[in-house]
Amino acid sequence: MRLYLHDAFTGERIQQFDYFDQTMWEFDLKQRVDLTSRRFWYSAYGQIIKQSVAKAVSEIDGSLACVAAKARIVDVDAHQVRFNIGRNNNVQSGDIFTILHQASFVDKNGISRPHFIVSRHQIEVTQVYGQSAIAVSQNKELLANIQAGDIVRPFSVMD
Repeated sequence: MRLYLHDAFTGERIQQFDYFDQTMWEFDLKQRVDLTSRRFWYSAYGQIIKQSVAKAVSEIDGSLACVAAKARIVDVDAHQVRFNIGRNNNVQSGDIFTILHQASFVDKNGISRPHFIVSRHQIEVTQVYGQSAIAVSQNKELLANIQAGDIVRPFSVMD
């Protein structure tokens, strides 16, 4: 089994995972097997699939734990933005985020490639909900040129 992990905003491949296991097929080769049955999932073949999937989930979770979360701005006015991650993603009041404008360029092969332009605005979370958060400009400036669809990511000293 081969799995690819892609950045949802840029489409770039972050990582590839390969899994290989084998076991005996316990069923008659001409027999139709119900893949939703207990019999299948308790067979050696079903157990190998379960183990591979559990390993994949663990490895993908481990990979994503090292990647800063990004979210999409879903609403904006002159003084605040709402973005689509919140308490369920460990966002807390007081967290600082950087705003990124999504852009693209065409490479020498004629392929459109996404990239981000870092905004000068940094925002501080003031309200947190399960699946969203509201943030205001840290320096109380108007949030000019910020629009729904722009991206936020946790502030880093690299910004």
